[in-house]
Amino acid sequence: MVDINYGIVGTIVSINDSTAQALFEVENDGREILIPMNDEFIDKIDRKTKTIFVKTPEGLIDLYL
Repeated sequence: MVDINYGIVGTIVSINDSTAQALFEVENDGREILIPMNDEFIDKIDRKTKTIFVKTPEGLIDLYL
């Protein structure tokens, strides 16, 4: 997964749909980052490289790192 502003976020290890909002569970150097599966955040999906490009709100990724 790549964030337009942050850069490489990590690898999606699963999808958590047990909450009101489904979440991407992303692993980054042994840390878990939760990113809402929201159409507003998903910028592009590259099926060839299996990469999802997102544009998360400022500071969201920093909360986990």
